[in-house]
Amino acid sequence: MNVLVVEDDRAGRELLGMVLESRGHRVDSYANGQGALLAARVSHPDILIADLMLSSGYTGLDLVIAFRADDGLKSIPILVLTGMSRSAELRLARESGADVCLTKPVDIPQLLSTIEALINP
Repeated sequence: MNVLVVEDDRAGRELLGMVLESRGHRVDSYANGQGALLAARVSHPDILIADLMLSSGYTGLDLVIAFRADDGLKSIPILVLTGMSRSAELRLARESGADVCLTKPVDIPQLLSTIEALINP
């Protein structure tokens, strides 16, 4: 499976990459949403995992909205990760098109089972 990871925290991005690659997945990772969006239009990942709050000015929420507005990307499952556990942010992410929202720190077994459920409904 081809996984697109967008996380501005380098350690978090590397950890997600290592976990997913250890499960046999191909991982493309980006620190910003704009670069990830351009890459996704070429690679058409099987799933997007994105941090909701990216520091680059182009947020994970912007990325979710862009995926859902793009005919070539709108069917790709989106899993959003966030350190924000306020219900308003989580609701906004879901209303914007995220399939699932998980709060950080991420429980790895839950992350893996959620990915599996999104890819194989």
